[in-house]
Amino acid sequence: MAEFELRIETDIEQKLARLKLNGADGDHLGSNEIRLPEHSSALWEGLFDTRRYIERYEGAMLFEDQAEPTTARKLLERLGLFLGERVLGEGIVRALAGPGRRILLVRLPTADKDLLAAAFARVPWEIARLPDGTRPRNLVVRALTEDTAPKDSWRDLEITAAAKSVSAGETLRVLAVFAEAPGARPLAMRREREELRALFADKILPHRKVEIDLLCHGVTRQR
Repeated sequence: MAEFELRIETDIEQKLARLKLNGADGDHLGSNEIRLPEHSSALWEGLFDTRRYIERYEGAMLFEDQAEPTTARKLLERLGLFLGERVLGEGIVRALAGPGRRILLVRLPTADKDLLAAAFARVPWEIARLPDGTRPRNLVVRALTEDTAPKDSWRDLEITAAAKSVSAGETLRVLAVFAEAPGARPLAMRREREELRALFADKILPHRKVEIDLLCHGVTRQR
Protein backbone atom coordinates (compact mmCIF):
# COMPACT_ATOMS: atom_id res chain seq x y z
CA MET A 1 0.00 0.00 0.00
CA ALA A 2 1.59 3.28 -1.16
CA GLU A 3 1.19 6.52 0.77
CA PHE A 4 1.47 10.06 -0.58
CA GLU A 5 1.21 13.61 0.76
CA LEU A 6 -0.14 16.44 -1.40
CA ARG A 7 0.69 19.86 0.03
CA ILE A 8 -1.32 22.79 -1.28
CA GLU A 9 -0.31 26.41 -0.73
CA THR A 10 -2.92 29.01 -1.61
CA ASP A 11 -2.59 32.72 -2.34
CA ILE A 12 -6.05 34.24 -2.18
CA GLU A 13 -4.88 37.71 -3.27
CA GLN A 14 -3.21 36.44 -6.46
CA LYS A 15 -5.83 33.68 -6.81
CA LEU A 16 -3.34 30.89 -7.32
CA ALA A 17 -2.50 27.52 -5.79
CA ARG A 18 0.79 25.62 -5.63
CA LEU A 19 0.65 21.83 -5.36
CA LYS A 20 3.51 19.52 -4.38
CA LEU A 21 3.35 15.72 -4.12
CA ASN A 22 5.73 13.78 -1.88
CA GLY A 23 6.08 10.07 -1.27
CA ALA A 24 6.02 8.36 2.13
CA ASP A 25 9.78 8.93 2.50
CA GLY A 26 9.48 12.62 1.65
CA ASP A 27 10.82 12.22 -1.90
CA HIS A 28 9.48 14.79 -4.37
CA LEU A 29 7.23 13.22 -7.03
CA GLY A 30 5.65 16.17 -8.81
CA SER A 31 4.47 19.76 -8.53
CA ASN A 32 2.22 22.25 -10.27
CA GLU A 33 1.03 25.85 -10.02
CA ILE A 34 -2.31 27.05 -11.28
CA ARG A 35 -3.95 30.47 -11.50
CA LEU A 36 -7.71 30.32 -11.08
CA PRO A 37 -8.65 33.24 -13.40
CA GLU A 38 -6.98 31.49 -16.35
CA HIS A 39 -9.67 28.80 -16.39
CA SER A 40 -13.45 28.66 -16.62
CA SER A 41 -15.32 29.61 -13.45
CA ALA A 42 -17.79 26.82 -14.25
CA LEU A 43 -14.99 24.24 -13.97
CA TRP A 44 -13.94 25.61 -10.60
CA GLU A 45 -17.56 25.52 -9.52
CA GLY A 46 -17.65 21.86 -10.52
CA LEU A 47 -14.54 20.98 -8.49
CA PHE A 48 -15.44 22.99 -5.41
CA ASP A 49 -19.10 21.87 -5.23
CA THR A 50 -19.34 18.79 -7.44
CA ARG A 51 -22.70 17.44 -6.34
CA ARG A 52 -24.50 20.73 -6.79
CA TYR A 53 -22.77 21.23 -10.16
CA ILE A 54 -23.96 17.85 -11.44
CA GLU A 55 -27.50 18.42 -10.21
CA ARG A 56 -27.57 21.86 -11.85
CA TYR A 57 -26.13 21.04 -15.28
CA GLU A 58 -27.07 17.40 -15.93
CA GLY A 59 -29.28 17.38 -19.01
CA ALA A 60 -29.05 21.18 -19.29
CA MET A 61 -25.59 21.80 -20.74
CA LEU A 62 -24.65 21.24 -24.38
CA PHE A 63 -20.95 21.05 -25.27
CA GLU A 64 -19.63 21.70 -28.78
CA ASP A 65 -18.89 18.03 -29.47
CA GLN A 66 -22.33 16.82 -28.38
CA ALA A 67 -25.65 16.69 -30.17
CA GLU A 68 -27.64 16.15 -26.97
CA PRO A 69 -27.46 17.67 -23.47
CA THR A 70 -24.70 16.15 -21.38
CA THR A 71 -25.07 13.38 -18.80
CA ALA A 72 -23.75 13.27 -15.25
CA ARG A 73 -21.05 10.84 -16.36
CA LYS A 74 -19.81 13.21 -19.08
CA LEU A 75 -19.77 16.12 -16.64
CA LEU A 76 -17.62 14.11 -14.22
CA GLU A 77 -15.27 13.08 -17.04
CA ARG A 78 -14.72 16.71 -18.07
CA LEU A 79 -14.14 17.75 -14.47
CA GLY A 80 -11.73 14.83 -14.08
CA LEU A 81 -9.74 15.89 -17.14
CA PHE A 82 -9.51 19.47 -15.90
CA LEU A 83 -8.43 18.25 -12.46
CA GLY A 84 -5.84 15.86 -13.89
CA GLU A 85 -4.39 17.99 -16.73
CA ARG A 86 -4.53 21.49 -15.27
CA VAL A 87 -4.84 21.34 -11.49
CA LEU A 88 -2.69 18.36 -10.51
CA GLY A 89 -0.62 18.07 -13.67
CA GLU A 90 0.56 14.97 -15.50
CA GLY A 91 3.47 14.20 -13.17
CA ILE A 92 1.30 14.04 -10.04
CA VAL A 93 -1.47 12.02 -11.70
CA ARG A 94 0.95 9.40 -13.05
CA ALA A 95 2.60 9.07 -9.64
CA LEU A 96 -0.80 8.40 -8.04
CA ALA A 97 -1.91 6.00 -10.78
CA GLY A 98 0.31 3.05 -9.88
CA PRO A 99 -0.94 -0.44 -8.99
CA GLY A 100 -2.41 -1.41 -5.64
CA ARG A 101 -4.18 0.63 -3.00
CA ARG A 102 -3.03 4.24 -2.64
CA ILE A 103 -3.55 6.61 0.28
CA LEU A 104 -3.39 10.36 -0.39
CA LEU A 105 -3.13 12.84 2.48
CA VAL A 106 -4.02 16.35 1.28
CA ARG A 107 -2.60 19.10 3.52
CA LEU A 108 -4.05 22.63 3.26
CA PRO A 109 -3.70 25.96 5.10
CA THR A 110 -6.13 26.94 7.85
CA ALA A 111 -9.54 26.91 6.19
CA ASP A 112 -11.37 29.47 8.36
CA LYS A 113 -8.84 32.14 7.35
CA ASP A 114 -8.52 31.17 3.70
CA LEU A 115 -11.63 30.68 1.57
CA LEU A 116 -9.51 29.25 -1.24
CA ALA A 117 -8.09 26.58 1.06
CA ALA A 118 -11.61 25.72 2.21
CA ALA A 119 -12.66 25.32 -1.42
CA PHE A 120 -9.74 23.02 -2.27
CA ALA A 121 -10.60 20.87 0.75
CA ARG A 122 -13.81 19.88 -1.08
CA VAL A 123 -12.18 18.79 -4.37
CA PRO A 124 -12.93 15.13 -5.34
CA TRP A 125 -9.29 14.24 -6.09
CA GLU A 126 -10.12 10.63 -6.94
CA ILE A 127 -11.83 11.61 -10.24
CA ALA A 128 -8.62 13.07 -11.74
CA ARG A 129 -7.61 11.61 -15.11
CA LEU A 130 -5.45 12.27 -18.19
CA PRO A 131 -6.55 12.21 -21.86
CA ASP A 132 -4.96 8.78 -22.38
CA GLY A 133 -7.15 7.30 -19.63
CA THR A 134 -4.52 7.29 -16.89
CA ARG A 135 -6.16 7.84 -13.51
CA PRO A 136 -5.65 6.94 -9.85
CA ARG A 137 -7.45 3.74 -8.90
CA ASN A 138 -8.18 2.42 -5.41
CA LEU A 139 -7.30 5.87 -4.10
CA VAL A 140 -8.28 6.75 -0.53
CA VAL A 141 -8.16 10.51 0.13
CA ARG A 142 -7.99 12.33 3.45
CA ALA A 143 -7.89 16.13 3.56
CA LEU A 144 -6.49 18.01 6.56
CA THR A 145 -6.16 21.73 7.19
CA GLU A 146 -3.61 23.22 9.58
CA ASP A 147 -6.32 23.83 12.18
CA THR A 148 -7.75 20.28 12.00
CA ALA A 149 -4.56 18.23 11.69
CA PRO A 150 -3.97 16.25 14.90
CA LYS A 151 -0.87 17.12 16.88
CA ASP A 152 1.45 14.20 17.60
CA SER A 153 1.25 14.83 21.32
CA TRP A 154 -2.57 14.63 21.33
CA ARG A 155 -2.50 11.46 19.23
CA ASP A 156 0.08 9.78 21.48
CA LEU A 157 -1.93 10.63 24.58
CA GLU A 158 -5.15 9.24 23.09
CA ILE A 159 -3.48 6.02 21.96
CA THR A 160 -1.77 5.54 25.34
CA ALA A 161 -5.01 6.12 27.26
CA ALA A 162 -6.96 3.71 25.04
CA ALA A 163 -4.26 1.04 25.35
CA LYS A 164 -4.29 1.28 29.15
CA SER A 165 -8.09 1.00 29.29
CA VAL A 166 -8.18 -2.08 27.07
CA SER A 167 -5.31 -3.72 28.96
CA ALA A 168 -7.23 -3.16 32.19
CA GLY A 169 -10.13 -5.20 30.82
CA GLU A 170 -12.42 -2.47 29.52
CA THR A 171 -14.40 -3.17 26.35
CA LEU A 172 -13.09 -1.61 23.16
CA ARG A 173 -15.90 -0.28 20.95
CA VAL A 174 -15.26 -0.16 17.22
CA LEU A 175 -17.45 1.42 14.52
CA ALA A 176 -16.65 0.58 10.88
CA VAL A 177 -18.52 2.61 8.25
CA PHE A 178 -18.40 1.57 4.59
CA ALA A 179 -19.69 4.30 2.29
CA GLU A 180 -19.20 5.52 -1.27
CA ALA A 181 -18.38 9.09 -2.27
CA PRO A 182 -20.59 10.59 -5.01
CA GLY A 183 -19.30 9.45 -8.40
CA ALA A 184 -16.94 6.86 -6.90
CA ARG A 185 -16.59 3.35 -8.30
CA PRO A 186 -18.48 0.74 -6.22
CA LEU A 187 -16.38 -0.95 -3.56
CA ALA A 188 -16.41 -4.63 -2.61
CA MET A 189 -17.96 -3.69 0.70
CA ARG A 190 -19.40 -7.11 1.55
CA ARG A 191 -16.06 -8.87 1.10
CA GLU A 192 -14.17 -6.19 2.99
CA ARG A 193 -16.72 -6.32 5.81
CA GLU A 194 -16.45 -10.10 6.12
CA GLU A 195 -12.64 -10.02 6.12
CA LEU A 196 -12.67 -7.37 8.83
CA ARG A 197 -15.16 -9.38 10.89
CA ALA A 198 -12.97 -12.49 10.54
CA LEU A 199 -9.91 -10.52 11.66
CA PHE A 200 -11.63 -9.51 14.88
CA ALA A 201 -13.07 -12.98 15.47
CA ASP A 202 -9.79 -14.85 14.92
CA LYS A 203 -7.10 -12.47 16.15
CA ILE A 204 -8.59 -9.99 18.61
CA LEU A 205 -11.71 -11.32 20.34
CA PRO A 206 -9.93 -14.31 21.91
CA HIS A 207 -7.70 -11.90 23.84
CA ARG A 208 -9.68 -8.66 24.25
CA LYS A 209 -13.22 -7.52 24.96
CA VAL A 210 -14.46 -5.87 21.78
CA GLU A 211 -17.80 -4.62 20.49
CA ILE A 212 -17.84 -3.96 16.75
CA ASP A 213 -20.61 -2.37 14.69
CA LEU A 214 -20.51 -2.50 10.90
CA LEU A 215 -22.54 -0.10 8.76
CA CYS A 216 -22.65 -0.71 5.02
CA HIS A 217 -26.00 0.12 3.44
CA GLY A 218 -28.09 3.21 3.96
CA VAL A 219 -25.18 5.13 5.48
CA THR A 220 -25.78 8.86 5.88
CA ARG A 221 -23.75 11.58 7.58
CA GLN A 222 -26.32 11.82 10.41
CA ARG A 223 -26.52 8.06 10.97
